[in-house]
Amino acid sequence: MIRDRTGTTSREIVGRHLGPVLDYDRRRRTRLAETLWHWFAAGELLAPAADALSVHPNTVRQRLERVDDLLGPDWRTPEGRFHLHLALRLHRVAGPDRTAGPAADHGSAVAGR
Repeated sequence: MIRDRTGTTSREIVGRHLGPVLDYDRRRRTRLAETLWHWFAAGELLAPAADALSVHPNTVRQRLERVDDLLGPDWRTPEGRFHLHLALRLHRVAGPDRTAGPAADHGSAVAGR
């Protein structure tokens, strides 16, 4: 488990900045975390993210609007995007939370495994 200088663990960072998205994906079997991953990888551009996900750009836009609903508008600020991107990367490195059962396996979707 990764800790920063304040003792905050990677799991806490993921929970704080990405938790509502992962919970929503788990409950609704959606792909919001994966969409965010590809959106960041595409330089925050809709069309290349949509291509990577094999969906229409409007689908990516709608998924990002759902993220707005879940996280509030602050995630779209430069600092908010940084924290969310970091949380996605930490989630990818850490892999799924095996203590929560198979429904918590978001590492596969985010990592593309």
